[in-house]
Amino acid sequence: MSNNDAATTDDNMRVTVALNVFGQNCNQRMPRGRHGQFHVANNYYPYGWGIYAIGGSAGARFRSEGNYFVAGSVKEVTKRQDTHGWESKQISDKSWTKIKVSSAGWEKWPWQSIGDHFENGAFFVESGANVFQPAYAFTPVAAKDVPKATDRAGPLFRRYKKQQ
Repeated sequence: MSNNDAATTDDNMRVTVALNVFGQNCNQRMPRGRHGQFHVANNYYPYGWGIYAIGGSAGARFRSEGNYFVAGSVKEVTKRQDTHGWESKQISDKSWTKIKVSSAGWEKWPWQSIGDHFENGAFFVESGANVFQPAYAFTPVAAKDVPKATDRAGPLFRRYKKQQ
């Protein structure tokens, strides 16, 4: 979410990604965000991820809460793309330049795992401090209950097949 690291107006963005099942062949961006606040809650990752599950750049703030992560060959849930304060920006059809977007490294970005469940060696690298509290009422179910809470998530065909 957000189209590039230089889009600093997206710092006010607030996104919730909840009650999803990320299926086979989902390799990354579950979600991936820039700048804003991302509350990732009660999602089920039963098939692992090829590169990362939760990723971000440009000071994105993540609160991972009550998710159920089952690692495949890649164990780390998180990936941060730190441009060390610089990002490429297209200024014409054939010309790019570097622009200053921030001075903080990813270690200062608030990323926290709260009550997540990890299997098969999965792990979440936390960073920063003062992770945001969502400005809405939502009480996540316990991570151990996420597979049942999401058993009807996904395309209608999948739901239909489960009912047979």
